[in-house]
Parts: sequence; C-alpha cells; structure tokens
Amino acid sequence: MISSRIRVADTEFVIELKIAKRVTNENKVRAIIGGTHLGRAALDQQLKTIDYLRGLDLECLAPNHCTGLGVLSKLATEFPSAFKWAMAGSTLDFK
Repeated sequence: MISSRIRVADTEFVIELKIAKRVTNENKVRAIIGGTHLGRAALDQQLKTIDYLRGLDLECLAPNHCTGLGVLSKLATEFPSAFKWAMAGSTLDFK
C-alpha cells in the first residue's frame, strides 16, 4: 500500500496526490491529467515522484507542457501503456 503520509522530501505534486486521496477517502487513483511541474524539481525528486507513481497502478497518465520535456520523456518510458500526451484540445475517453 502506498503511504498517504506527507514527507518533507515529497514534491508538491506528490503532496497534492496524497491530499486528494485523503480528502476523497479513495486509495485508487485512476488517472492524472495536467501539468506536474516536475521539470523544475531536482533530479532526485523527479525520480522519487516517478517511483511513487509506479505504485499507483495508473490507467492514464496524461501530463502536459508544464511537466517539462525531459520529465515527459521519462514518464512516457516508465508508463508506456498509461501515458497519453495531453496537449491543449486533447480528448481522453474513460469507460
């Protein structure tokens, strides 16, 4: 089980995910859509965030330009079946 405890080393993105899980009382995160702002995070924080995301078993990971091109590339490699490029005007279908 993924810890919902917030740590100082967590990126703002991971903290927001943990808060959302707590507020909704849902442990399962199906999709993450939008900018993660990880491009400005230190490399170790980027890698820790990717490791955290691995534990979520995401159905859809659809970041946009705010994530940063380098991190977008890492996410596409790490999550090939879940990754969708979420450009302006993109449409994502959920069943």
